[in-house]
Amino acid sequence: MGNQTSTLADLINPETKNILEKYKRLSSISSEMGIKKEKTTDLNYLMEKLKVINHKNKDEALNLIGKLIKIQNK
Repeated sequence: MGNQTSTLADLINPETKNILEKYKRLSSISSEMGIKKEKTTDLNYLMEKLKVINHKNKDEALNLIGKLIKIQNK
């Protein structure tokens, strides 16, 4: 056997990687909007907060939240 090393990313299936990327992007957008760090991936909080926020990436954030909620409800 060769000397193989694997990273955590190598061990995660593609669906899980996709979900993590969605959360990462949502967190990034939320931070740009001025959301507190501990709330940047709180889907329910963000849904409420985005009702009163105007931001260029608001639609993308809402789209990500919708997708993540669907995944969560499976």
